[in-house]
Amino acid sequence: MTVEEYNKCVGLYSDGIFRFILKNIKDEDIIGDTEIIAAVMLNPFMGASGGQENYWDSEDEKYNIEVPKEMTEGYVMVPDGPGTLIRFNDYTTSLIHYVGDVYGYDYSQLTYNQFYNGFGAVDYKSPAMPVYGISVGDSQAAFVGYALEGEEYMEIIVTPEENMTFYTWAYPKFVYNRQYYQVYNRSGAGFYTLFDERNHFDLHMRYEFLNNEEYSADYVGMALAYRDHLLDTDQIKIVEKVEDTPIRIDFMMNDSEFGVLGLKNVYETTVEEVDVMLEQLYNNGVTEISVGLYGWQDGGASVQKPSKVDWHRKIGTKGDFEDLFSKYTKLGVDISLVTDYVNVNEEQIFITSNVSKHVNGQYNESIFPMEPYIDEYYFASPNKSENWALKQLGKLDDIGMNSFTIEGLGHLLFSDYRSDLTVTDSMALYENIVNEFSEEFEVNIDRPNQYLWKYTDRFLNAPLFGTQHLIETDTVPFLQIVLNNTMDMFSEYVNFSLSTDDDLLRMIDYNVTPSFILTKQPSSILTTTNSSVLYSTEFHNYEDKIYDTYEQVNEILNQVNGSSWIDRDVAAPGIIVNSYDNGKVIVINYSESDFVYNGVTIKSESAQVLS
Repeated sequence: MTVEEYNKCVGLYSDGIFRFILKNIKDEDIIGDTEIIAAVMLNPFMGASGGQENYWDSEDEKYNIEVPKEMTEGYVMVPDGPGTLIRFNDYTTSLIHYVGDVYGYDYSQLTYNQFYNGFGAVDYKSPAMPVYGISVGDSQAAFVGYALEGEEYMEIIVTPEENMTFYTWAYPKFVYNRQYYQVYNRSGAGFYTLFDERNHFDLHMRYEFLNNEEYSADYVGMALAYRDHLLDTDQIKIVEKVEDTPIRIDFMMNDSEFGVLGLKNVYETTVEEVDVMLEQLYNNGVTEISVGLYGWQDGGASVQKPSKVDWHRKIGTKGDFEDLFSKYTKLGVDISLVTDYVNVNEEQIFITSNVSKHVNGQYNESIFPMEPYIDEYYFASPNKSENWALKQLGKLDDIGMNSFTIEGLGHLLFSDYRSDLTVTDSMALYENIVNEFSEEFEVNIDRPNQYLWKYTDRFLNAPLFGTQHLIETDTVPFLQIVLNNTMDMFSEYVNFSLSTDDDLLRMIDYNVTPSFILTKQPSSILTTTNSSVLYSTEFHNYEDKIYDTYEQVNEILNQVNGSSWIDRDVAAPGIIVNSYDNGKVIVINYSESDFVYNGVTIKSESAQVLS
């Protein structure tokens, strides 16, 4: 390699400062007995903090006087939920490390083929982006590292001080092989072994160094640098914003339960009732609405067929839906149907020919022991998901719908040993599904992973909190800064918020808008269905809450719609200052006391826009 080529790879400028470094490992360059390679870890101690020095003990004549080094101020940023910080800390006990599986688990390569859900108090949140960063000192220097290739095999690891070493250290790990449990008889007996053939992929990481020139040396600078990379590579796009802030209103229309003679529908909301509720909201000033219709087919949300369009008269005929779409399209209200093409059960399809298989040859099973109705779900083979989605798409192009809502494949990604599909193959199939829908409709996706962002118009269930690992010290809107002005971002359902006022402030802080899921009938009739988790949804109980939430969020965020989010500072404990390029500043006071900022009093537990 010539000096010029080397300088290009490491980003060496004339002033001698490294701006970025590229790390690239081609699969074809890994030679020898490569099946036993477990993983490659890149730059594990770059930016590490901590350490310990050993001094000479003249009495024992040994280097056994141990003196910990002073812990450097700083943190690791990981994309857990919206983004979390793991601050450098001198722990007195060993704490478990953070492991973030980018784009979620590959269920076909986990240790076991059965995965149990519903036992954790907090849902585990997988990174939706292949990025992490470290800031050292009081934002004196930082770097952000992100994958250009191989991210579907990437994990982000952060090991706190006192766990293995006296350092807090972070690195990306790319998995080539791992141990799994091979079952060899019907009783479940088996043994642990490695894949017969390792994963094959090219690995490519970029490390960008931030020194408070172009980008600040903190998580905001990391987010803006990563955002610019995604914009430059056409992985996200800037969109024109409307004046008012949007709100998401989903409706549960129908689900199923077991009856005396088999399955029967449980009707919650008809097309006519959706019309009445939307008209009421619109006439009272809630006009910028995005709507999703769950359980719109016969069989409802749990067992409707993912490849069919099966209207049911008690919910609404095709003509009823066409009239609904036509009426609200003229008013600028977006209404979409919702389908999950990944999570399936035996009441919907034939399992033997349609679902994915684990590396051990068994079906991948997602088990929900607490469900009252269907407690075993499977993951559809990605090629089947593509087939179903495109079939359904072909049947929906004439009903006047402007957008479509996709569940499942946005945040799930796995290989399939039934069809010999790698996780890379599955990613391509899912991307093709979303691309095909984007040719016909605006696309709303539940928690989409980064490789789908260029097709996404609305990000649903945007996280406001991380997984809350013990070593995570701060939650920050890294995700929201990256995606600012590229798509609408809606919160998780306000219906189920434990602290609505705090969550409303966090929406304003994170530039995320509210969403609700509603029914016309009491939610109690869903108790014996798999929608029983929707325990409080009746429109009558939430109408005033919708108006109030919408008014408070819209009053603040409509003043920065379309403006670039350029900075976020902590002015004091509980006081956040967000700056936008139109000159507006939003001050959020999470504390229980009033706070004076630049001569203006910000009342406790409130937000205010300053110019």
